[in-house]
Amino acid sequence: MLLTMSAKELSKIEIIQHVCDKRIRQIDAAQAIKLSRRQIQRLVNRFREFCPQGLVSKKRAQPGESLLLYP
Repeated sequence: MLLTMSAKELSKIEIIQHVCDKRIRQIDAAQAIKLSRRQIQRLVNRFREFCPQGLVSKKRAQPGESLLLYP
């Protein structure tokens, strides 16, 4: 499976990998990524379950919402 990731997602993966390897704490990762500690915990859980694919945006490759115009 081919993954396309933004630079922001790639840096996020690197930081989450450091948390999983216990090189940095969740609170330090939260400050680096500008997320809450709870959000970091969710990302760590998703990373452990699905590997890097779990951190790719779920909204990618979904069609945008169509706007209904009423006359």
